Amino acid sequence: MTQAVNLEGQPLPKVKQFSKFIFIGNSAIDNFPASVEQQHHQGKVLSQMNLGDTLKIVSIDTEESIIRQLADLQFESGKTVRIINKTARNSAIVNLDGRLIGICSNIASTIVVTPFGSVKS
Repeated sequence: MTQAVNLEGQPLPKVKQFSKFIFIGNSAIDNFPASVEQQHHQGKVLSQMNLGDTLKIVSIDTEESIIRQLADLQFESGKTVRIINKTARNSAIVNLDGRLIGICSNIASTIVVTPFGSVKS
């Protein structure tokens, strides 16, 4: 059976638009290093921060290959990012200079940050 639907003059349902982003993830670093969150008593890690927070990257304590991938995106110490989305498992999408970068929770737990504005120059 063939049906024709005439939608002329009828409003189309609203379509949710998604933004493109680059995602960095690596399940091989599940325990690399042994709980960075516990090692950094002076700072917090990206996975602990909240939606909307603006943060300065202090250090990235993960595998060199991941550090290089992030550096290729200019995601490195001293840069400022804003968390624009987070998952229940603490993966995050951040805005870095107008580009969206998704970071899995394993890597987010190795990125030491400080709230923007609280950094002493």
